[in-house]
Amino acid sequence: MSASRPRVTYSGNSMARYIFGRILSLILVLFIVSVVTFFLMHQVPGGPFDETKAPLPPAAKENILRKYGLDKPIHIQYLNYMKNAVLHFDFGIPFQQPTTTVTALIAKSWKVTAQVGLMTVTLAFGLGITLGIYAAYHQNSWVDNITTFVAMLGITVPSFVVAMWLILFFAVRLKWLPMGGWNASETCLIGSAYICTDWILPVVAYALGPLAIIARYTRSSVVDVMRQDFTRTAQAKGLGEQAIMFRHILRNALIPMVTALGVIIPNLLTGSIFIEAVFRINGLGKFFVTSIFNRDYPMIMALFLLIAFLWSLTYLFTDIVYTWIDPRVRLGAEGGV
Repeated sequence: MSASRPRVTYSGNSMARYIFGRILSLILVLFIVSVVTFFLMHQVPGGPFDETKAPLPPAAKENILRKYGLDKPIHIQYLNYMKNAVLHFDFGIPFQQPTTTVTALIAKSWKVTAQVGLMTVTLAFGLGITLGIYAAYHQNSWVDNITTFVAMLGITVPSFVVAMWLILFFAVRLKWLPMGGWNASETCLIGSAYICTDWILPVVAYALGPLAIIARYTRSSVVDVMRQDFTRTAQAKGLGEQAIMFRHILRNALIPMVTALGVIIPNLLTGSIFIEAVFRINGLGKFFVTSIFNRDYPMIMALFLLIAFLWSLTYLFTDIVYTWIDPRVRLGAEGGV
């Protein structure tokens, strides 16, 4: 197999048609998610104003239901909700915090979740890819064994268990780091980098799982490409190690890494229920749990739609990146990705 690959040039119209089709699919996915979520959450026993917890006079309950539009038939409630969401970007008022809006509450909490997620992505992918490549080039060495052990640990041990271990060792026993909290507005200088000690334990605990997956994907992909005929041909031609790595091995091993990236990023950017609970971080994960327990219909709908949107957008981005990495990947009717 030759190291050179046939290049396929995609016209602007072909790419535009593909992206337009995927956007239509995204809209269809959001519609299905909205219908299923809306009708399922109304079928769960109890409600946001369940009288078993706080009995209300009939008149007071009727006024509350009328205020939030819960006195109307369920299909009318759905149509009103989607009309406000689509036309006015108004996702309603959260029942648990009626002094604000769902949009404002999500924007405030997502800022914190995004900080945790972006730091986690940087650590997981930077260290995971580095360890995976080094382990692939030094198979059966101590580095390879440590990488395999870390990968198995990150995949099999839940993140909240890792978080508890880190807290017990670094916060309780050694007293090096705080046990929780998240000073999002605080800036701390450690060495030449701006970082707060509050950030370290949550990010490390959150990154271990994705780091393990990335390291395993990278090692497996690089080892597989190193065994291909075109890699041995490049070595036989006397190409340097760096040229072989960047021009042949990494380029061909990138697709599995991009696949892992597409799966992991939406999860990291929408928050971890367990990590945010353990480290007392007021992010999306916290509101996701509280909204379900409190039957906060507007928050549940908005969060499910946000997660579905991020997943769909990430898959669209991943498919487009595939065509940039490997021109042999076809778009749309030309072969699909």
